[in-house]
Amino acid sequence: MYESGQAVDQDFRRAKDLYELSIEKGCTAAYYELGHLYQFGFGVARDYEKARELFELAMQNGDAAAPTNLGILYQFGQGVAKDFRRAKELYEIGIERDTAAAPAALGNMYYHGHGLARDFQKARELFELSMQRGWHRAATSLGVLYENGHGAGKDFQKAKELYEQGINSGDNLAPELLGHMYRDGRGVYKDVDKATELYEMGIDRGSAEAATGLGYMYQQLAHDFNKPGAYPPSMQEHYQGKALRKAKEMYELAIARGSTSALRYLALLYKNDLSSHELACQWMGKAEEAGDGQAAGKLAEWNC
Repeated sequence: MYESGQAVDQDFRRAKDLYELSIEKGCTAAYYELGHLYQFGFGVARDYEKARELFELAMQNGDAAAPTNLGILYQFGQGVAKDFRRAKELYEIGIERDTAAAPAALGNMYYHGHGLARDFQKARELFELSMQRGWHRAATSLGVLYENGHGAGKDFQKAKELYEQGINSGDNLAPELLGHMYRDGRGVYKDVDKATELYEMGIDRGSAEAATGLGYMYQQLAHDFNKPGAYPPSMQEHYQGKALRKAKEMYELAIARGSTSALRYLALLYKNDLSSHELACQWMGKAEEAGDGQAAGKLAEWNC
């Protein structure tokens, strides 16, 4: 109740205290709930090792959701050495325990080829199972397959329907992906206003990359305003400047939310549109430190 904010003000610290009290009284279900707080740093310092210990206790006591969260820690090397084989085993346990999230988690391993052969067909089957069980992101994951023709024939209309279903399920990734379709005119008429509405919905739901997507769209609009003869010079300067300021604001928001791609986009904005070689190098350097694969080449190209 206190963690979700249902019927009371959201209070993670109070939730933590109550979970600990429940554990002292023998309530084994609280192991998972407390582990969830430590996994994501809700009301406590993020502590993957503590989360792992709690998920293991929850799993030993038959908790259905714990194997999936424990699998995530092993898949991404959070609090443990990265171990794709162990992650797969844990997701399979979660599937056996009839959870909704486990099939999608294993499907993502097949989709990205993490520790096993990449298999879009297998990923699709697992996303469909996850969707049948009610996982909020499963429709979005299926939409990605249909949009790109992975494990299914390319079908923009089907992708659009699935993203809309994801939006209705409360997923924070679906608005951004449907926004890309409207921004680029993929299977729908290009509609900047609709794309903006969807990106803003994703931002409201906490997505970092929705802010990146909206920033990129504003940057492209600034380039459109700069086309010769498109607008009177006074309007051209005004709207281009406004769009670039919005692009910068959105990239900075995305970075504050943890986006690494926004570091590179902000560097490119400074280099190509805001005429600051120094800041462009500074932000591209941060992108390289964050592991961006394109950053090193740009730093060399720009003689940073």
